[in-house]
Amino acid sequence: AELATVWRGMACEDGAPTPAGRVIRFLIAMGGVRLTEALALQTGSIETRDNQPWCAWPTTKNGRAHALPLTGEAQAIIASARPLPAPSQYLFPKVTDAAAPMPHLYVSAPGASGTTKRIQTLRLTSFSHAIFAAP
Repeated sequence: AELATVWRGMACEDGAPTPAGRVIRFLIAMGGVRLTEALALQTGSIETRDNQPWCAWPTTKNGRAHALPLTGEAQAIIASARPLPAPSQYLFPKVTDAAAPMPHLYVSAPGASGTTKRIQTLRLTSFSHAIFAAP
């Protein structure tokens, strides 16, 4: 229920996800990708293996290469990108500078006015602690 609430909360009035919402939804859809890994994804990071799209990272936090198959929902999120004034190599570019990746995200914790929580990772087992824990 928490993930569904966050998923719905990451949309604009027209129902399309906000730029930050696209990243959050991607993290949910991929189930455990680190935020820094998602933000570093470039168009060349998507490759085809056995007729299925995969995300490939040459180096991750642990210093090793890693690849995961893209879920159908993750594919839809990538395809939902709104046009930018300039083309970008990043799947999640900075809104004001398409040549740079989106910076780390900050989201308001529901019910905690004026507080923010930095999202490092959206691992399903610790999601509620990362977002909804008291400061």
